[in-house]
Amino acid sequence: MSANTWYNDDGLLVRMGADHSAEESEYAPRSVNTMGTVKEIVLKYDLELLSDTGEFSNGIGYTTDRDNDGDRDGFNPGNASIPAGAYIVGAEMYVTEAAAGGTSIVVGTYQEDGTVIDADGILASILTAALTDGSYRGGDADNSETGALVGAQASASVASYPAVDVTGTFTAGKGVIIIKYIDEV
Repeated sequence: MSANTWYNDDGLLVRMGADHSAEESEYAPRSVNTMGTVKEIVLKYDLELLSDTGEFSNGIGYTTDRDNDGDRDGFNPGNASIPAGAYIVGAEMYVTEAAAGGTSIVVGTYQEDGTVIDADGILASILTAALTDGSYRGGDADNSETGALVGAQASASVASYPAVDVTGTFTAGKGVIIIKYIDEV
């Protein structure tokens, strides 16, 4: 979090000056308007930034410093989320730069305050060796890397914010994750 943003006593993010993009990293989840029943969230990732020495340094792709201590530890209402009651119907991962270092990654869901809903609910443990340049992971609920939330309700009561969580220290690895969902029917 920059010196020009903070959370006020009401829990609202306050931005000052020209520093309106500090929390809006290119790695924040983004909604895509699909003009149909199935909606998508696009989540870019950089495994080096998620490692112990990276920008996010806690291993999880949180976007926001919610308690003003200098560490990103949650999300903000401006981030794309899967609405309460929605069903995740698919998840796909495209690797654009091969991973190096580290052990594995998972993709899961979190509440706005950073509380875990299901840390590997979207994509379960994917080993570094499987994250080669140009590779594709995930897909449907029959895939062994697909998490338990694919084909299920993300959360009945709260919005779910998707994020990548790494194990180990990565020195490379980038890509895009596409999460597909439908609103509660």
